[in-house]
Formats: sequence, structure tokens, C-alpha cells
Amino acid sequence: MEEPEKNKKVGFEYISEGLSFSWGLDHSLFVDSKNRIFSTGYNRYGRLGHGDEREASKYTLIKSMHNKKVVDVKCGYYHSLCVTRRVTSIPGAMEEMAA
Repeated sequence: MEEPEKNKKVGFEYISEGLSFSWGLDHSLFVDSKNRIFSTGYNRYGRLGHGDEREASKYTLIKSMHNKKVVDVKCGYYHSLCVTRRVTSIPGAMEEMAA
């Protein structure tokens, strides 16, 4: 019997593990091990973060967050939230901020 693949294909890349998942009423968010954020589901009022109101039937990278290091996500009933991390000017210091 063949072993199942550990990686899941997303577009042209593979995601090996997830850091954070969250589910809302009818949408969800996912952060992969490269700190990229993906969303799927119903998109009324733009809750998926893609800049439009088109629904997504599969996890889609949120391109506007491509230069951010997303570390956590939360979905509410009608909204989404992500926490990003950035390096401050002090060597070794990290600061978390809501995006």
C-alpha cells in the first residue's frame, strides 16, 4: 500500500504543514509554515481579504499579505483577523501587531 502524500498542492507550490487555522460561519483561514495566509469560503463584504466579493471554493493565497509574516488567524461570524510579526530595529527583538 502506498503512503499518502504529506504535502498538499496549492497552485504551483506545496504546503507541508499549517501553523494556524480558524473557521467562521462560512469561511476559513489557514497559515502555512512559510507564514503565508490563505482563505476560502463565502466572501460577502470581502471577508476573505482578496479585495473582491467572489467566493473561493479552495484555499487561495491572500496576495495583499505577501510581504507580511502572518503568525495567527481568527475568523468571526462575519469577519477575519490575522496577526503578523515584524522585526524591530533592535536586534533580536520581535513585535506582534494586528493587521
